[in-house]
Amino acid sequence: MISVFVGTQDKPFFRLIDYIIKAKKDGYLKNEEVLIQTGQTKYNFDSSILKNYNIKIFDFKKEEEIEEIIKKSNYIISHSGVGLLMNAIKLGKKVIIVPRLKKYKEHVNDHQIQIAENFEKEEYGIVVKDYTEFINALNDINSFKQKEYKSNNENFCNKLDKLIIELVNKK
Repeated sequence: MISVFVGTQDKPFFRLIDYIIKAKKDGYLKNEEVLIQTGQTKYNFDSSILKNYNIKIFDFKKEEEIEEIIKKSNYIISHSGVGLLMNAIKLGKKVIIVPRLKKYKEHVNDHQIQIAENFEKEEYGIVVKDYTEFINALNDINSFKQKEYKSNNENFCNKLDKLIIELVNKK
């Protein structure tokens, strides 16, 4: 199963859903079940497309349910939502990131490009901005070597503890 997340923004993200349907029609993802979280995106799905291309949709689910979906997925295709991306990466899932773009009225600015590019720079995902890049990412995702996520929380807490002790000892 491949899971697709368009996010919960109040602006639609038709482009990502269009990519999925076109990829299915073009013979990519042909044997894969695809689960799409549509959020606020009110896409006019043709029921025959859902049935013929093995696509299932839902709008919203609880956080625990999203985590279970991620765990069951072969990989994730998502907008540049930091929370979703971090959850997927922490669970060891490869990610194709499709940032929402201002020019398509998918967001109010292009901050999702910056987020996506930072994730890609850190080797946590593959970023795509158009359909050709999307197909290339589908072809490359299985061989993509994603960096293993390592939390910095312990290091941060140790530094904070040390700083607090230094400040307390100065009194």
